[in-house]
Amino acid sequence: DSTAAAGNGWLGLCCVAASSHHANVRALGFGGIGCALRRLEGSGRAFRERAQLELLLRALKDGVLDAPPAARLPRPIAAFAAAAARVLVKPRHPLYARLNRELLNRPWLDATELPSF
Repeated sequence: DSTAAAGNGWLGLCCVAASSHHANVRALGFGGIGCALRRLEGSGRAFRERAQLELLLRALKDGVLDAPPAARLPRPIAAFAAAAARVLVKPRHPLYARLNRELLNRPWLDATELPSF
């Protein structure tokens, strides 16, 4: 379940792994992100947070210029995505609305700048 994966930190762990200096760890991280995105896109099950999680994962995917394993998420972007995944599955979280607006304003997470969260 994608909500559980984001809420319990699994998705955040994948984001942080995608920022590793080790190619094998990065490949696992990007693999986990890709798996979560495919499951969200292919799932017929609707839940409130689905669109926001898809938006976050697509923003990560579209912000990466190189193909894995050469690609590497910058650590601030990985930390942002890891924290954002946990917030996006809790609509009552105080940062939920602000984070949602931030993601809707950008089609991708630019690896050269810090998110203005």
